[in-house]
Amino acid sequence: MIRVANERNDIELTVEVGDIEEGARIAKRYEDEDFDAILSRGGTKLEIQKVTSKPVFEIPISHFDLLNIIKLLENYTGKVGIIAYENIAKSTRVLCEILHYNYSIFVIDSWNDARKKVQMLKDSGYSLIVGDTVSVAYAEQLGIQSMLLISGAESISQAFDNVVTVCNYYSRLKIEDAFFQAYIHGREATILAMDESGNVAFSTYSDEKKSLLGVCRNMIPAIRVGETAVAHKKLAGGLFMISGNKSRLMGTTYYFFNIQRNRLGLSYLSGFKSVEVYNYDDFQTQNWDNLFLSRSSWQGMLKRCDTIAKSQTPVLIIGEPGSEKEKVAAKIYRDSTGGHNPFYVVNCATLAERELGSLLNNENSPIYALHGTVHFKGIHMLDPGLFEKLLDGLQRMMQMLRSRMIFTYEIRSSHTEEKQDVYRCDTVKTRIGCVEIHLPPLRECTGDIPNLSVLYIHRQNRVNGMQIVGLEPEAISILENYSWPQNINQLQRVLNEAMLLTDSPWITAKSIRQILSEEKVSSAASSGGTQINIKQPLSGIIYDAAMMVLAEENMNQVKTAKRLGISRTTLWRLLHKNPGG
Repeated sequence: MIRVANERNDIELTVEVGDIEEGARIAKRYEDEDFDAILSRGGTKLEIQKVTSKPVFEIPISHFDLLNIIKLLENYTGKVGIIAYENIAKSTRVLCEILHYNYSIFVIDSWNDARKKVQMLKDSGYSLIVGDTVSVAYAEQLGIQSMLLISGAESISQAFDNVVTVCNYYSRLKIEDAFFQAYIHGREATILAMDESGNVAFSTYSDEKKSLLGVCRNMIPAIRVGETAVAHKKLAGGLFMISGNKSRLMGTTYYFFNIQRNRLGLSYLSGFKSVEVYNYDDFQTQNWDNLFLSRSSWQGMLKRCDTIAKSQTPVLIIGEPGSEKEKVAAKIYRDSTGGHNPFYVVNCATLAERELGSLLNNENSPIYALHGTVHFKGIHMLDPGLFEKLLDGLQRMMQMLRSRMIFTYEIRSSHTEEKQDVYRCDTVKTRIGCVEIHLPPLRECTGDIPNLSVLYIHRQNRVNGMQIVGLEPEAISILENYSWPQNINQLQRVLNEAMLLTDSPWITAKSIRQILSEEKVSSAASSGGTQINIKQPLSGIIYDAAMMVLAEENMNQVKTAKRLGISRTTLWRLLHKNPGG
């Protein structure tokens, strides 16, 4: 081997000599050395393969090598036994048949087997053993003549050629793999591959999160049918976007996933600043359930929500300001079959035209995410152009959408806005195929106010360490007769302020009157008017009418009194002595 290697310039050879057992120990010592391959022969090669990760090549015994030793045996007059592993024994048997030699050939499958065979041949009167190193060694120990099966220069040269060919090929692969590894580990995204059973076949994860692996496994059925899929997962470490596709490699289908974390660790999607992402768990910690579900007037509507949640039908939720539209949307998400997939909230108030274009056309958009729920919050905030563009895009892409659509719409009070509200709501229902959920205003559910007040006070007592025992009966009556233009949100705000201002165990009617009076002035100034509850006493109706005129006159009491045909003194008394406020 050394002589043949010295005649070549493509081999750098290190030679160690040893039998089967020692050969395996030598290979272990060289495991961490920079060798490309190991050459050995027969049983030693088989044992070395068990203990090394390096490729092990066979030094062959060619037919020419066997022929040399068989011809040499012609002149030997004693009893000859040939011991070899199956591949050598088979070639030797063929040559002996061709040349009409009748040598005894014995097959072994391990070095232990060789010892038994040599002992057996000695007991049977054989005087010469032909075999590999271990067989010859045992023969010498037992005092039997032996001849070693030798690989000639041509066989060794052939082995070197095989090593060079294979190692050159794998050297190129190693370089390509090094580039590939540098590329994928240098990216911010994680690459993951799974087989058909969802087992990880390849991963660049240093710390594989089971929840992310679960998301990937759940995507496989969709990828199997649709080629690509997108999903998102919100974890403590941030928001992750997962895109997947499939490919066949060496006759096997694999599912490849690109997992990318939002670098800023924020809850909105990268590239979609108007889109926030929530998980089912985000709503489990909220304390609004008892308050939200306690409204007796809502029981029919809540039952309808439960039925709708179990379908994939798009939903349009309509209600006045503060009527808990967003909570109804979240409830439908939580109760749906997609409740353990992300909940995307698109804030239409901040949605720009460019971002809307990405939302409709980018394959990483949440509307194409797998089994997600997309809530378009406040579509009344879109200008007419963006409103039409949104509906055109969704209608065009309906067959491609994999997420459920929920729209919330806030009804306003002016006559001009009422016409626009009717048009937009009808348009959404017709073009997107939405079912409608119309939330009743609080002024139509005054019977809920006492229960809602008790539950809210109890919750605030627990949170803030207070000991408010309730409201005076007159205070409850005042609350029931108020118009509540901002609905449940306004009720909670009023109760919260009343609890903060109260220095006794009871919230008094006086406190409620004062707070509601300020609420009415503030509401009128900010909204340009308020709705009139015709179910309240006449004094309350007159008060609300005066407040609407006062708002229209920019809080100018002189002009307001003139328009109403009353004196400023009468207006002042009306504003400060209203029994409902």
